[in-house]
Amino acid sequence: MPGPESRTETRASSSPSLAATGASGKRVDIALAPVAASDGKDEARVSVRDYGPGIAAEHLPRLTERFYRVDVGESRAQGGTGLGLALVKHILNRHHGRLSIESREGEGATFTVRLSLSDGKSPLK
Repeated sequence: MPGPESRTETRASSSPSLAATGASGKRVDIALAPVAASDGKDEARVSVRDYGPGIAAEHLPRLTERFYRVDVGESRAQGGTGLGLALVKHILNRHHGRLSIESREGEGATFTVRLSLSDGKSPLK
């Protein structure tokens, strides 16, 4: 359930989306959409976009490693352990999902999860 700082919207595509406030106090957009995979089966795509400081390109390949942190001091100050994206990666592997991360310094980051809808019937349509 969205908190008082969040709002739920419906875009023209009828895909649900949510705007919330992240740990940095900046906006975070969360979107859920059905997409057609290259093999013709439907997938659910969940994207989380933040408007924080972004992540330098050299860190992107290592973000899903256990205990990896881009900024150790900042992560400790916020109580982070460096396990969040490692857990996401392992959960997605169990469900044959995929994670992509796009970011530029100063522009925030987008984390996208794709999960196959195994029976080919999308509850999102």
